[in-house]
Amino acid sequence: MEFGYEEWLVDFQDHEIKVVNTWFNGARLYIDGECLDTTKQLFAFGEVILSATLPSTMQLVEVAMEVITEVKIKVFVDGEFVGGEIWSEFKYVDYTSRDFAWLIVRLLAAYAIWFGGLIASLDFTFDKYPNLFGDEASWTFVAFLSIYAGILCVLMSKIFRVNMFPSDYGGPLGLAGLFFLLGAIRMI
Repeated sequence: MEFGYEEWLVDFQDHEIKVVNTWFNGARLYIDGECLDTTKQLFAFGEVILSATLPSTMQLVEVAMEVITEVKIKVFVDGEFVGGEIWSEFKYVDYTSRDFAWLIVRLLAAYAIWFGGLIASLDFTFDKYPNLFGDEASWTFVAFLSIYAGILCVLMSKIFRVNMFPSDYGGPLGLAGLFFLLGAIRMI
């Protein structure tokens, strides 16, 4: 299976419409098992990026995607919604270039402060406990750093109103778990 693989299935009038998205090979539209459209577009803002016609009825199948920090799709046949994420709203569909520039600035600022906060806490810790990551590494410190990374992520997300670590991957709790796992691997 490809890295970052996600798939959506829609049954429409005895046809199977499948949309596949991966991190490195883009998105693909399959109708009845045959790949009819592909794209390697990295970002999508709610617009139609895949389309094909149903072979038997010549109806137009369109897939609108929003790909920023998580993937949301909607499938339409002749302009009528037939599948995907009915309850999800495309947040960025009406954004202008200026809005996206501001979003990117906020996201970069949030990551810079988050990363700077982690480095500052590590620098302080190394001054106080120089052997912490050597033979005397402690599970307590790994747990502390993991929780600190998660809390700082939540704060930066709230302050800058951006989604720094997508909820699909566990949100801030997933980030804290990732830090704990990396710290535990370092200690083994």
